[in-house]
Amino acid sequence: MNLTFCTHCGTKHTQNNYPKKCNNCESESFQNPIPVIVLLVPVAGEGVLIQKRNIEPAKGKYALISGYMDKGETPEQTATREAFEECGVQVKNIRHCGFKVSKSQNLLILMECDPVNKEDIKFSPNAEVSDISFLNKIEELAFEAHSEFIKQYFNAKKIDHKTMAGW
Repeated sequence: MNLTFCTHCGTKHTQNNYPKKCNNCESESFQNPIPVIVLLVPVAGEGVLIQKRNIEPAKGKYALISGYMDKGETPEQTATREAFEECGVQVKNIRHCGFKVSKSQNLLILMECDPVNKEDIKFSPNAEVSDISFLNKIEELAFEAHSEFIKQYFNAKKIDHKTMAGW
């Protein structure tokens, strides 16, 4: 993303490097990563909840629940919203597991929650997700970071900060 105009007053920037300082109002514009929440939802007796994406990128491939953080939301609120919107599941006791910068320069905030019961998942196909499934072993997912998260989870049998420190 290259900002052509000042985000404060709309004046055209004259330089290409960041931060860009506006010649008119002297405010600075930064090129910052966009926070994306990646949520691992354990399902009692089934494994980990995964979803079949119904949108690009990676349409038709399985991924963990994930989504952009909205302005004013905490990571926990985003995780709760995305889990319900995408998969119809209420999650509790959401914990931070780690952080990673994706290849597209988004800031991934990796989180997990307490296990849920399969019967508590009220999934209906929607614009973003066409199906759900359960993963009980290491497999490649739609995004490299999701695959790494799954690998760490199954190798450790739980997520903790020591596990994620090597990212």
